[in-house]
Amino acid sequence: MALTRQQVIEVVGRIDDDLLVEIIETGATQAELLEAKQWVDGQCRPVPAGSPLRSAIIEEVHEILAAEDPGWDEV
Repeated sequence: MALTRQQVIEVVGRIDDDLLVEIIETGATQAELLEAKQWVDGQCRPVPAGSPLRSAIIEEVHEILAAEDPGWDEV
């Protein structure tokens, strides 16, 4: 089921409308969006042996979110 504007805002907070639409257009689920957000925030998830690390959709959403994160703490 496609994400709604409200679901995106609940997970990532207020963001630019263009980015919001870009995230919705990935076709990500709310769970995939949450995982991508946690990845951007540096949170790790346990991965069972033999499981793929992340889906292509999660990677795509991560790239969108990471592009907006200036990463000041890495400078």
